[in-house]
Amino acid sequence: MAAFELIRRADLEAIPVSFPDPFLVDRLAPYFERRQEGGTLYYQTLKEAPVAQYNRDTAALADITANAIAAATTSFACKEVRARISMSYDQVRGYYSQEDADIAMAKLAKRAFYLKLEGLCANAILDPGEGTPADATADPVGVIDAAQAELRDKAYGTGKIALTLSHYNFAALKKNAQVIERMKATGVFTDGLAPRYITAEQLAAIFGVDEVLVGADITWRHGIVDTDAKGYAALSVLPDPEVDCSAEPQWARTIIFDWGGDADHYELLGFENPINHSQNLDAVGIVDFKELNADMKSVVKLFDVDASTSGE
Repeated sequence: MAAFELIRRADLEAIPVSFPDPFLVDRLAPYFERRQEGGTLYYQTLKEAPVAQYNRDTAALADITANAIAAATTSFACKEVRARISMSYDQVRGYYSQEDADIAMAKLAKRAFYLKLEGLCANAILDPGEGTPADATADPVGVIDAAQAELRDKAYGTGKIALTLSHYNFAALKKNAQVIERMKATGVFTDGLAPRYITAEQLAAIFGVDEVLVGADITWRHGIVDTDAKGYAALSVLPDPEVDCSAEPQWARTIIFDWGGDADHYELLGFENPINHSQNLDAVGIVDFKELNADMKSVVKLFDVDASTSGE
């Protein structure tokens, strides 16, 4: 490999990688591949459901009520997301083979790339915008149940509502006295069972949501820009990733430039740097995150966060 010559590593792109925690971005704001790096995105906004006409005077050929529908538009401009992993020559020699060293770098580059996309999603969905989050610190069951009920009429596509929060907040929420009492009433939680054994599925049942999605703290807590938002959770309508956002209202989409060919979301580019005696691998993608219907999410405050301990 010539010095500083970028070599596409399609072989490493094809290697499957498993992560400690599932990324949630593709569930909350599915990937939307586009052949342009920028342009116009058509999407459906939330509208009042039209009412069908009833008992029209067909003999008199009375006018038929037409309910017009039109997609809204927003511009998008994808930006480069690049994760570079570097390994010194002596570290490379510590592996069984060059291939093993390349795989190690590829896995880390892929994780870094998707962590950036996950971070864009987490910060967007936990942002209450101009409003303030509903305070669920004293009554998490009641507040979350009320929030999901308000979203039900907006649950297009899958018809499912998800509660999304960090591992840290998930563990803390299971210790809440109100949550524990509600769990006892379900018959699946007994006094002899520690709160840590409460599952996401059980929490979903008592909160009235369809799914509880738990995100890695590296993104959903430590990676949150707004300190207060580290104590937040979000309820949102889960979209059908197979349905275009111009066909039905969706909360958000993650727009990714479609490289074409066999590249999936990113390209892996390798090069040697003889100056600092290292091998390097870049995961490069072109991405934009677009919130389309802010009313399809609801932010709740689970805990007050002390700025001095927000990084715990």
